[in-house]
Amino acid sequence: MSSQKETSISKESVTTKPAWKCGLGLIILVFAAFFSSINNGWIWDDNDYVTQNEILTEEGGMAKMWSERDSLPQWYPLVHTTFRMEVQSFGTDSEGNLRPSFFHFNNVLLHALCAVVLWRLLRRLGIGGAWFIAALWALHPINVESVAWVTERKNVLSLLMALGSAHAFFGWLDKGKAKTLLISMGLFAAALLSKTVVASLPAVIMLLMWWREKPLKIKTVTPLLAMLAVGGMMGWQTALDEVAHVGAQGQQWDFSFVERTLIAARILWFYAGKLVFPYPLTFIYERWEIDASSGFQWLFPIAVVALIATCIWLWKKRNMRGPLTAVLCFGGVLFPALGYLNVYPHQYSFVADHFQHHAAPALIVLFGIGLMQLIKNPKLWAVPLVLLGGLSFMQGHVYEDEETLWLDVSAKNPTASIAHNNLAIIYHGRNQITEAKERFALAIKHNSFNVQAMNNLGQLLLHEGKLEEARPLLERAIETMPVYVKPYVNLGDYWRQRGQKERSVEYIKKALEYYESANELNQGGAIPFVALTAARLHAAVGDHAKAISNLEYAIRGRSTKVDATVQLMWMLSSHPDRKVRDGQRALQLGNSLRGKVESAQYFDALAAAFAESGNFEDAVNAAKQATFRAMQANQDKLSGEIKRRLDGYKAKQPARTKAGLLGG
Repeated sequence: MSSQKETSISKESVTTKPAWKCGLGLIILVFAAFFSSINNGWIWDDNDYVTQNEILTEEGGMAKMWSERDSLPQWYPLVHTTFRMEVQSFGTDSEGNLRPSFFHFNNVLLHALCAVVLWRLLRRLGIGGAWFIAALWALHPINVESVAWVTERKNVLSLLMALGSAHAFFGWLDKGKAKTLLISMGLFAAALLSKTVVASLPAVIMLLMWWREKPLKIKTVTPLLAMLAVGGMMGWQTALDEVAHVGAQGQQWDFSFVERTLIAARILWFYAGKLVFPYPLTFIYERWEIDASSGFQWLFPIAVVALIATCIWLWKKRNMRGPLTAVLCFGGVLFPALGYLNVYPHQYSFVADHFQHHAAPALIVLFGIGLMQLIKNPKLWAVPLVLLGGLSFMQGHVYEDEETLWLDVSAKNPTASIAHNNLAIIYHGRNQITEAKERFALAIKHNSFNVQAMNNLGQLLLHEGKLEEARPLLERAIETMPVYVKPYVNLGDYWRQRGQKERSVEYIKKALEYYESANELNQGGAIPFVALTAARLHAAVGDHAKAISNLEYAIRGRSTKVDATVQLMWMLSSHPDRKVRDGQRALQLGNSLRGKVESAQYFDALAAAFAESGNFEDAVNAAKQATFRAMQANQDKLSGEIKRRLDGYKAKQPARTKAGLLGG
């Protein structure tokens, strides 16, 4: 970045073609470079943000996402508004799956619009070669991660709004129209509601004003300070959510201030290096070992200080404000991801391409001006654009699907624990158990803090019946990250299986302690399937009040509603304690599922409810339907049990089961 009087690239070097043709040219170039990502599928946490995000389809979801912070994985309501609109507009394919290509197309479109607005902003700032610089940034392969990953809609959308805000603000400075200032502030608010990393935008604008030697008057600075205050508050809330809600806490983030400074300095040089030489790029880079006693690691902060000192010297001695402005903008925008604040992905790697998406334009402007001064013939400027566009096109294929992505990561970074863990999950889903175990073991080997891998391997071993192999893994996961919910659930399953196998009430109670801990730790409240399991155990140990309350809660869950309703019907119809039984309530529950469920278990519970209410004729009919459906499903044991109950109904005897449990 260089001031108007510093650069030798004049405004005459800018193409004289009509503006619309220049803008269209940028859009065409972006779509050509990123076309390979449009037909890609879903990856990593796209399920949390889109494919399994119920708020995108549920009635009242729009109001909920704007009014309740906990309703979203991260509270970026404008991003999820676009997702909801896409879900409702494009629907699903013949198998009921969302079509990812529409989402990918819109990400590419948003990135193309970012390129156009960046070009217009650079022109407004008076930077020569603005179109070339905007194209240089737009085609750069470090952007592929943000564009090809649907979840990172928050990056491309927030940057578009931030660039628009900056463009409008400088339009207000140049022409003084109040309407333009309001547009700027509105776009800044929209940017914050897309991703709060843009909170530094007002500071960036002030730096650009200083670079343009614009006086920082109260009139011009006041709106920026107001924007900075709002952005700061929202950014701080995001940082708190990252710890409390997302889970960025524990041994993985246990660094001193000095160690965090070493991390921050190295991050800055890493990102600058990838802008100059963007190869190889990978989704998860190697996580550095931080050692404050290492002389080598101190070279990075020393080099940062030396660079800033050089930039200050250029400003003081040669009145070159551009390098200092670019470096400060780059570092300032990157600050939230430098390691001074806990960021969840830092447990895997301290760097990621998408973290520098907003900061990259600052250095690319500086590099672009240097490149134009080095290459005097504008026709040769096409060479770096073709190279960058080609790299972006190839990188787009990496995000084709989940397996392709993690295989690429494990090939380029064999120590990437998360890649081995996620490949193991894929292999487990295919019933390739041996391969899954090997990958889980590799994940733990390369990262002794990988609680997800510990939990996943422990859960796999539980399913195989290898309880004592699973237990230490699950206990270690809890010790490493006490706020991680899943190992509590699995340890509950461990003690439940032991309790049922060894007929130990004490073990059952221990299982309940872990289930209760999981529900208390879970940010979204009690987990429905855990509540359903806990209800059965409470009933088994004779605590019918807690069993009923857990079943009432489990009924709210989409995946547990039917099972919980049937179990509650059984408790209210067949519990040995008459004070617990309530036939009418059981029938109400049965009616709530009428026409929606046709299973043998449902009709069996419905028959018990009729019998408890004294309606033995309907009980007999429902039991006959239950018997028929059990036979159809080859459930011979259940069929025999229903027949015995059917004989009782014919004799006007209500069903009675141990603790009111189905099959009890």
